Amino acid sequence: MTADLRSCPHCHKPIAVDAHFCANCGTPTPTEPGVPARTMPTGAFEVSRVRTALSRSYQIERVLGEGGMATVYLAEDLKHHRKVAVKVMRPELAATLGAERFLREVEIAARMNHQNILPVFDSGAIDGILYYVMPVVEGESLPARIAREKQLPVGEALQITREVAEALAYAHKRGIIHRDIKPANILIHEGHALVSDFGIARATENASALTGTGLAIGTPAYMSPEQASGDSNLDGRTDIYALGCVLYEMLAGEPPFTGPTAQAIITRSITEEPRPLTRTRAAIPAAVDSAVLTALAKAPADRYATAGAMVDALIAAEVEGRSSAAQATSSIAHRPATPWWKFAVAAVVVLVLGVGGMKAFGGGRATAPASTSVAILPFVSQGSDADVYFADGIVDEVRNRLARVDRLVVIASSSADQYRGTTKPAVDIARELRVDQVLMGTVRWATGPDGAKRFSVTAELVNGTTGQVSWRDTFTGDLTDPFTVQARVATRVASALGTALAPAEANALAAAPTTNAEAYALYLKGMAIVRGTAASYQQKAALYEQAVALDSTFAQAWSVLARVNISRYGSFGHDPLAARRAKQALDRALQLAPDVASTYVTAFSYSMVVAKDSVAARHAVARALELEPRGAESLVMASDLDKVAGDTSAALTKLALARQVDPRSSDVLSRLFNIYSQRGQTDEAIAVGDELVGQELTPMSTLQSVIQLHIASNDLPGAKAAVRQLLERMAPTELVPYFAGYGEMAYLFDESERALLFRLTPAAFGGDVVWWGQSLAIAAMQQGDTARARAYADSSLTAGAAQVDSAPHDPQLRMLNAVMLGYAGRTAEARREASRAMADTTGISRDIASYVLQQQIRLQLRLGETEAALDNLESLMRERKEITPGYLRIEPMFRVLDRNPRFQRLLNQGIGRPVD
Repeated sequence: MTADLRSCPHCHKPIAVDAHFCANCGTPTPTEPGVPARTMPTGAFEVSRVRTALSRSYQIERVLGEGGMATVYLAEDLKHHRKVAVKVMRPELAATLGAERFLREVEIAARMNHQNILPVFDSGAIDGILYYVMPVVEGESLPARIAREKQLPVGEALQITREVAEALAYAHKRGIIHRDIKPANILIHEGHALVSDFGIARATENASALTGTGLAIGTPAYMSPEQASGDSNLDGRTDIYALGCVLYEMLAGEPPFTGPTAQAIITRSITEEPRPLTRTRAAIPAAVDSAVLTALAKAPADRYATAGAMVDALIAAEVEGRSSAAQATSSIAHRPATPWWKFAVAAVVVLVLGVGGMKAFGGGRATAPASTSVAILPFVSQGSDADVYFADGIVDEVRNRLARVDRLVVIASSSADQYRGTTKPAVDIARELRVDQVLMGTVRWATGPDGAKRFSVTAELVNGTTGQVSWRDTFTGDLTDPFTVQARVATRVASALGTALAPAEANALAAAPTTNAEAYALYLKGMAIVRGTAASYQQKAALYEQAVALDSTFAQAWSVLARVNISRYGSFGHDPLAARRAKQALDRALQLAPDVASTYVTAFSYSMVVAKDSVAARHAVARALELEPRGAESLVMASDLDKVAGDTSAALTKLALARQVDPRSSDVLSRLFNIYSQRGQTDEAIAVGDELVGQELTPMSTLQSVIQLHIASNDLPGAKAAVRQLLERMAPTELVPYFAGYGEMAYLFDESERALLFRLTPAAFGGDVVWWGQSLAIAAMQQGDTARARAYADSSLTAGAAQVDSAPHDPQLRMLNAVMLGYAGRTAEARREASRAMADTTGISRDIASYVLQQQIRLQLRLGETEAALDNLESLMRERKEITPGYLRIEPMFRVLDRNPRFQRLLNQGIGRPVD
């Protein structure tokens, strides 16, 4: 396809297929909304070529849309099993660009991680085809929205513009200018703006190469005067101008400058002033009109200096506009209704605890005003990496202060911090955390005239239902006194949430944890260390020791110093020095903060881990709950004590309360999963388990239990989906050996993971040749490859015999070795070893004994001892409730029994299931 295959519909001069407008007469050509369709749409040959080139990674389904530079295809991502949009550059443009430049610019764009920027999943160059991959967004494009509504409500238009401006501010800070901001590059997803095609305009900006094609970079109706005149020294202010045009169009129904040709539009944008918006819509506040005109200034110097400044101006304009409207008309502001689940939780507490129990959780709150819930997300630090700890400290302290306000429910850090760096819209976060409001913020740094380092905190509250910013403010301070800023932020947020503070609460918000800024900085640096290694614990302890040396009245530092020493004692060798230092620090914390709940949480940990004193542990938890009835840590610990006492109902009640404050905590969810599983509440357990699968900190053993529950429920697709989800965030070389080696679950793998498994060496199994050989032998047998199973079994036997000799009364080692003997054809030895293993199960735990029995069934089925295997299977189903008819239908070793009438009865009826 060549450039002369297409003619201008007006002057009939030859132009490139991908030209936005004719270089000769300026007539618009078919790429933008409101202009004619392409004269040469993507043909079958091009679709076929793309489908073939990308077939290894993507299954191309159909063309979604076409633009001046690219065709967008709907496709299936074959690796991740998800729908994606594949944007393929037009062939003649791809030939002009060259792969290296294109991929370099797309790679830069792909590094951006912002909630209002459409992410780039992948990119590549294959057989002359340049492409990049994006998510398929459920929603609509901004042009479609404008075409449907003509003029958008002022508040909605300002929100979209603010979100685009925030995306631009993020990109500009990283040296990336969009160059083609226009409605077609803005998508609306669940009420929020997503900016697409970052870096693509830059990738195609090569004037010497593109002049011959007739392709213009940018879109005339949104091009800044300097961009339209060919200035090569563009900066972020060209994007600000374009965004001003977009806002103008959303409010007026058309761009600020229109005309019959591109040349006419550009001429008007350079020589004329846009018509004031107030002439088009009288209801538009003058402040909004002024903000738009500033963005549309001819000279870049007269526009907003940064996209962040434009955001601030739009917020101020909206506030001023609301204030004017409020003076003109009387209105009543309604807070969002309290979610139904809050009443459900309160009802559970009343039913279980009664009136006296309610007093323990804060007294007669039935008549108190409804509480407001808020999640405080990690603030973005716009300084160096070394400054991140300070931004986190501000958030933690604001969170701690607001948690003391009686009518506020503040989500715990373990849930809120999971959204660090997220691109999710605030409404999605609010739904997942079940909150009314989301507090987000940014910490910026500067050096004052005196050389002192100063910081500013910009915080904003976002309504969890509407996504609208309900409050925004900026606070400044210096490192010698961060506490004043923390107190001001907490107080203003409480006020913005409509909470009237009691005098004691106001004092608590103003109180500083220490008067020593240097001690506080050391404390924050210790809190920023999250690794759980022995070295990291020692590093944390050293920082806390320095903090309390500088301020011996710093109660929070004493408490965390006690905790880190408790962890050192419990996890790394029961060092008596760590135990002694933990006790000293705990005693000092209790002396300084006898009325702080977290101090008693530390006391509980000391009692359980070091002192082994369950009575003291119960007293500590009771005191913590008395001081802070909504404390997630205290509720979790109390639920553990209830479970040990056999009262799972009381444990569930406390965990329900903990989940209200810490809804995504793996500690809370894993305990709920275990109790639901124990009680036989399978549906509830699976629902909680699937949440755990999506969290990075969930222990592997818990993840495997979740997947086993899917299997027990005869849900093979659900089990495999959970495995696929894990593989999206976990290295296959980590997951594959674990699932093959524990629980013999290699049959859940797809072909690629099975192939990987059989390429692994013993090194992937900790250097254990026995574990490696047994795992791969069972995996091979599961897929019917008896020859491969025999080979791996034989490889394990020599070292396996040595393991058995070193622990002759370990029934697991001996039974697994017996299975390998059976696979290797050494039948008599296998039976003899299995018999000895079963004899050694007397007096051991039920879990180990049932696992040994399960492996004996595996051996008996291999040896053809069907009736004996079925006898043992019936016994196993009585012992282990996860051995269900669903499990029997899925586990491959039972396929040899599919035509056995006795086995069919087990499948259809089950036997002896435990009843809770």
